[in-house]
Amino acid sequence: INAESQSVYIWPSNKLSHLLSYLGRSEVLGLTGRPQRPLGSLSTSRVWRIGSKTVVSVPLYQDKQDFYICKDENFIAKSIKNHIRFLHNHWTSAKRPTFCLMLSSTLFKKDSKPLLEVLNMLKFGEFEGIPIKIGRLQELIPAAKLTVLDCHKPLKDTFDFHENRILASPKLMRRSLSIRSADENSMINSSTQSSGDKAVLLSYQSYIQCCETKTVEELCLVSSDDASPLAYKVVALLRLIEVIGEDFIVEGMKIVDHIQHFYKIVEGDWLVLRLCGGYLGKSVDSLAPSLATIVVANKAVCFGKMGQEEKLVTGPLHPKLLDEIFHTLLRDQDVLHVCLQQEFLIFLAEIIDEAPALFEGITVLRIGWIINILAEILLNLGILLEYLPPHSLKRKLLELLSGDLTTSYCSQESECFLRTRILNGTLGRVPNGLYTLVWDLLRTQPHLTLVVMDTTLTSADMAGVKPGEADFALKVEAFLSDGQDSITRHLLVETLQVLATAVARSPELRLRETVDVMELLERAKVNKNDSFDDVSQKVLTVLVKEDYFAVQGCSIS
Repeated sequence: INAESQSVYIWPSNKLSHLLSYLGRSEVLGLTGRPQRPLGSLSTSRVWRIGSKTVVSVPLYQDKQDFYICKDENFIAKSIKNHIRFLHNHWTSAKRPTFCLMLSSTLFKKDSKPLLEVLNMLKFGEFEGIPIKIGRLQELIPAAKLTVLDCHKPLKDTFDFHENRILASPKLMRRSLSIRSADENSMINSSTQSSGDKAVLLSYQSYIQCCETKTVEELCLVSSDDASPLAYKVVALLRLIEVIGEDFIVEGMKIVDHIQHFYKIVEGDWLVLRLCGGYLGKSVDSLAPSLATIVVANKAVCFGKMGQEEKLVTGPLHPKLLDEIFHTLLRDQDVLHVCLQQEFLIFLAEIIDEAPALFEGITVLRIGWIINILAEILLNLGILLEYLPPHSLKRKLLELLSGDLTTSYCSQESECFLRTRILNGTLGRVPNGLYTLVWDLLRTQPHLTLVVMDTTLTSADMAGVKPGEADFALKVEAFLSDGQDSITRHLLVETLQVLATAVARSPELRLRETVDVMELLERAKVNKNDSFDDVSQKVLTVLVKEDYFAVQGCSIS
């Protein structure tokens, strides 16, 4: 779509949102105006009269300059369906809602069947019983909802109405063509992986290891070699940025300009898009609503790469504060996780809304842990997670949550307990009543200090909270978070459950002043594939033989 269509201007929603931020703004009165927040379906489904201009806004999910997820045709198909449903349920004006769809050849690839099905339904004028009319924009405007925007800020100081056109010099156009040609095989391999075939591309970590030992000259050669996969080039450029900065010139352009260029032109190479988007600070505008959906379901979210610093979020956050987490904490850890954890936040919010039963027993969703175990399982199946398109990634996440993916990962019948520990340890799922058991343990043993690595849990942690409250559950989760991996974490949960149950059944028992739960687990010599009954027997044996209890007037068998 051109920037201008017979005197009707077509804008991305973020440009219109920027202009709306001038409404009510007054420096004299100290008024900041309308917050610059994403425009929803109701705002992007009307016609705007701004000065002498007639403007129509493209929906947020089709703004390719915003976040790469809109390049996934399955995501577009689902977003169109949700857009129409929302308008049908919430549109109150007598005028018709009218919105534009941007359709490009890149959306219609081998696996674009969902998008074609949606467009076919729209073509026949009905979707789920909702009447729809498709036509030329000029024909639909008279019946559309018209909103007049009186902007006191001169338009020429606010926008260039033609800035949305893709402008490229002949040099850039030639470069973009050579890039697509050089990486054609990578695109094909990436698409193959999304359908579940064996991975044939090098992993992201392999590219990093290759680049870490190279000199600046060698990195420049990699980034300019047409035979190198595009992902390898981008990793080399990111390594160059670490060594000498983003303003370094490679092939007549600054490195940061190469990154921006790749982000604009690449289609289908999801690793490249995630790396470039992470470095450029791209964010999904629906992050805050997604976080709110999870929080409303009484879940907390922990951001951060597994094994590194994590940020726990227990309530809704302003979009700017949420962006800071991704573009400071995560960017310093791994630029790939900047965008990858945004995707997983959106997916988890959608799944928890569609199938809340999958999240029973979970208090904290550690996104870095989930990504780590999912990548490990997929690698075992011959699939590289970082190359999967968003819709395939969500499908794999759903399979992980339901247990189907761990079944294929641990296929032997003898590995069923291992499979359970991997799933529950990764998701942070605990048995029903665990928090109450721990509460009673600390209440009946006020002298007790539980230890896991550098974290402690004492009766002081009970102050001001009740056993069923989320605050106490979060304290127990923080105590268990020092588990080195998902299996160890769940074994710690089982060990703590056995300890608390033993005390609950024999209140006259008195534990040592300090019990190191990790040490207790190690002394019990528990095998990761032991049944829970075996774990209980081994832990109880250690508790009795090594005098963890001071027994008064009773004995333990």
